[in-house]
Amino acid sequence: MFKTAPESFKGMVGDVAEMLRITLTGRKNSPNLYYVMKILGKENSSKRIKKVISFLKVREQEVIKLTVLIYYLF
Repeated sequence: MFKTAPESFKGMVGDVAEMLRITLTGRKNSPNLYYVMKILGKENSSKRIKKVISFLKVREQEVIKLTVLIYYLF
């Protein structure tokens, strides 16, 4: 989809690739993502992505609660 209409997407593929690389390998630098995902397989790749999404959702809720608390304190 990106290659056919890159102007309709905000950001760059590299931005997503970096987050995906960290999600899958735990590192900012890694081998080619295609090969990493081939080695991990679809199931393991999906599990790792879902785990990070769940973690971020929990952290987002904590940040919201903290922001509300700070707002009411000041």
